[in-house]
Amino acid sequence: MESAIHVLGALLVILTLVPALAHALELPGKRRLEPGEYVRLQRIYYPGFTAIGVAEPLAIVALLVSILMMTPTGTDGGLRLFAMLAVGAAHAIYWVRVHPINRVWLQAEQLTAAGSTFFAAGPGIDASGVTFVRARRQWERGHVARAVLVGAAMVATLVALA
Repeated sequence: MESAIHVLGALLVILTLVPALAHALELPGKRRLEPGEYVRLQRIYYPGFTAIGVAEPLAIVALLVSILMMTPTGTDGGLRLFAMLAVGAAHAIYWVRVHPINRVWLQAEQLTAAGSTFFAAGPGIDASGVTFVRARRQWERGHVARAVLVGAAMVATLVALA
């Protein structure tokens, strides 16, 4: 059962990495867009990226359960703990750096009831003080940091499986 939970954790980490890495890889192309184009483009991510986002907290839980289920002789506990903490840090970066900007950019967007509830959650910012350059920098850097953290978590999780 322990290995099944660990494999599930690894799969959830991979599902968490996919959107984070996609955002990081599209950065060079998106930097060429004019502000209006850039903000309009941001709206295409919803609801797809929002739906896959459920993998992130589930990955943290699965990795924690995997750690708690380890046999006393397990030697990969440090890798599992690192992976859980890295995904947890990426999740925190989402809520502190990315989510507030998403809320600003989605103010005029017609969202589903679930989307409205999700984007109403968490910290907000005063949109009147946010310049496009600052918002884009915060959003993009947040996603690059998330991609690095979740990428490292994926490697640690897979090495722990070996």
